[in-house]
Amino acid sequence: MQTPTTLSTTAAGPCAQSTSRRIAYLTGASLWARVVRGEGALIAINMTLVVFAQPPAWIATIQILVSAVLMAALYAINDWRDAEHDRSNPKKNQQLVEDLIELRRPLFAWLCMLQVGIVAIAFALLGSPAALAVAAMIAINFCYSWWLKGVPFIDLVIVCVWGATFTAIVTTSWSLCLAVGLMTGIMHFFQIQEDRDVDAANQVMTTVVGSGRAANGAIAILCAALYFSLLDPLGPVWAASAFIPLLLQRVCTDTATAWMASRIYCGVAVLAVVGLMNEIG
Repeated sequence: MQTPTTLSTTAAGPCAQSTSRRIAYLTGASLWARVVRGEGALIAINMTLVVFAQPPAWIATIQILVSAVLMAALYAINDWRDAEHDRSNPKKNQQLVEDLIELRRPLFAWLCMLQVGIVAIAFALLGSPAALAVAAMIAINFCYSWWLKGVPFIDLVIVCVWGATFTAIVTTSWSLCLAVGLMTGIMHFFQIQEDRDVDAANQVMTTVVGSGRAANGAIAILCAALYFSLLDPLGPVWAASAFIPLLLQRVCTDTATAWMASRIYCGVAVLAVVGLMNEIG
């Protein structure tokens, strides 16, 4: 005959296991949802930089794992923060949104511990520069998710810093980090342009929602800055390709098409820069 304590333990065991499995799933679900939509390219960029830098195999593995797990955790935190608003976003997986809300407290606690663990692993295995970049990413993501996502123009600046800092996990080339950061800002412009109606409905004052036509100047500035960051490795002629996203934004009536074409351009530009620069690593 089972005692009440035994019955309680037996019942709690499967429940705890189920919660743990759901939390594990939610940790990577936000990243996967973005990959399916063609986002999350920063992980591919870090992988490319690692391949070109050719560090020892175990270091390369840790760099890629740290990049991927960190990105998963940051996207999960971002979606955790936005879960209530995402109930009215038709582009979001509503089952995922409800799971994020249902497991709100244990998931947040787990994600906080996971991020601390990633910083510790980066420090122990990759050194202080990589650990500092990871810690900075976490801080930047927190500021963006809690305060700066709805501040016109500042939202683009913080995303540029976000992209540059993520790249700094695997390279010390500041010029390469700058170029990737600017590309990240340009991609984010297309994203908030695509999400304009949903953000407006939720009163999230992004650059596109809060600035009207002035927002077009933001992408022009980002492309001009990207041009100057590409001058040294590519020269003035090829660096002028930095204005391709601006051209696409102006001539394409479909934001999703312009966004995808700009992603392809940025991928080619990164490969060109990495192939020509000798500062990686």
